[in-house]
Amino acid sequence: YFNHFRNFIVNFSSSFFTVRFYEWIISWWIIVRNISYFIIQTIQQHEAENGSQNGILELDLQSDLPTIHGDESQLMQMLNHLFSNAFHFTEDGTITISTTHSPDSDSIAIVVKDTGLGIEEDVMRRLFEPFERGEHTKHIMGTGLGLAICKRLVTLMGGEIYVESPSSISKDTNNPGAKISFT
Repeated sequence: YFNHFRNFIVNFSSSFFTVRFYEWIISWWIIVRNISYFIIQTIQQHEAENGSQNGILELDLQSDLPTIHGDESQLMQMLNHLFSNAFHFTEDGTITISTTHSPDSDSIAIVVKDTGLGIEEDVMRRLFEPFERGEHTKHIMGTGLGLAICKRLVTLMGGEIYVESPSSISKDTNNPGAKISFT
């Protein structure tokens, strides 16, 4: 029965994303003028919806970032998935959200790093596939769809998404952390 349910969800999500793609084309010209402020608003909304979270949140947001074009609701959805993962998988430690911009490029990178459980090497290769979860994360609530949705949304907006584990901020070998960034 699980396989039938899984196939239904995968087929539904394919149809859903086709519809969302056309909605995205229509809403493409929404302008996000201040991405740092937008990130702070999204964090505040995430905290209001999910209550107090584990971990210490650090922000390293540049103030002189260029205006970007994209769909605010989809950008907010991606950020919420990444924030949610960072908070779920970091019981105690640090979560860092940062932005970077190269003067040579029009793209902005948004980076979410944590000192949480980390991601096994074999899982990293499949991380952006629907329903993918690492073995040591089965006890934590979730479906394994968040990063698959992020990947599709980033691709639709012409960006790229990357994952690294261990993160560069974790010094604990039991909790190597993860770093996910997208442009």
